[in-house]
Amino acid sequence: MKQESLPNLSQELEVLLCWMDKKPLLSGNKYLLQLNSTTVKAMVTQLQYCINVETLQKEPEPGQALRNDIVKASIKTATPLPHVAYQKLRENGGAILIDETSRATVAACMIG
Repeated sequence: MKQESLPNLSQELEVLLCWMDKKPLLSGNKYLLQLNSTTVKAMVTQLQYCINVETLQKEPEPGQALRNDIVKASIKTATPLPHVAYQKLRENGGAILIDETSRATVAACMIG
């Protein structure tokens, strides 16, 4: 198997996510991250930028993400997770964030 076809294995993920919850997303919030059939504990460590959906401009370092915001974020998982960039393999590059308490899906993620 070629090296470039192997998945990455890490606890640090860069994602582009669409926030779907009523409660805002803040750095430091903890969730479950589900990628295919694997679910791991995760924490959003940084909100890098928000994409203005009207202008498509990047707005750096938003303090929070509100419902329907599209945000570039850094996520750290409790255990290493095999993953592939969404652009390379959609089936292994898409994930969801789940609220630990309510079990509601709060974000759809594309791994970078």
